[in-house]
Amino acid sequence: MERAGPHGGDPLLFIHGFTGAKEDFSGWLDDFAQMGFDVAVFDLPGHGFSDPLCSRDAYDLGRLADEVLGLIDALGWSQINVVGHSMGGMVAQIMAGEHPERFKRAVLMSTHHGPIDLDTELAAFGATFALTNGMVALNDLLKTISLPTTTGVGADLRLDPAYDRFMNEKFERCDPAMFAGMVTSMTTCSDRLGLLGKLRIPTLVMVGENDANFLASSHAIANTIPTATLVELSGAGHNPQFEVPDRWFDLITGFLLADV
Repeated sequence: MERAGPHGGDPLLFIHGFTGAKEDFSGWLDDFAQMGFDVAVFDLPGHGFSDPLCSRDAYDLGRLADEVLGLIDALGWSQINVVGHSMGGMVAQIMAGEHPERFKRAVLMSTHHGPIDLDTELAAFGATFALTNGMVALNDLLKTISLPTTTGVGADLRLDPAYDRFMNEKFERCDPAMFAGMVTSMTTCSDRLGLLGKLRIPTLVMVGENDANFLASSHAIANTIPTATLVELSGAGHNPQFEVPDRWFDLITGFLLADV
């Protein structure tokens, strides 16, 4: 975990996505700290340099939500602002839906209300392949398969060797059991729109216009939460913090610093 800013400042937690890592947001830690936020980034179980859970079956969205709530308690935070990206946004939805009193504001970024629509045979194959052959081999295999992906700036970024290496290293560092367990969890979980309809905290829903797999779900989330605002980011795909960083940062800070 990395933490910056004044202890006692307004708590802000970033939750990265599937096969991501704390480095997805750590580059902005000092910027938010200078605004007075007590800000933290961390690796979810089975990601980055975190400890893995005991087995594939231990990984699901509810377990990750419990792990994050435990971290919030350990940091001594009673109420927080949260930014959840992709799978991290799914985790944030569960936490905010079940414990709304713990949250001041939420940013749900490039995410889904569940379950994610993915071919079940492909998901099962990927899970088995990861467990049998490891993440490096799975990454190599995925590069040979034509899968739905983002276009525009997101696709262009992958042509940058440094960015491509960054994405590959995050993916290959993941626990294969996490990959298998979370693919299953995200594609079989309950739809959370009913839960989200009860939320009354200020919520910013962000999605890139080229993030085809999450556009419709982001619109559905924003239309369901009565206190939500939707922003569709022109030119962006699934990782707007890297694809349109200035626009992303301005939207996040404007939302977090706005009067209720």
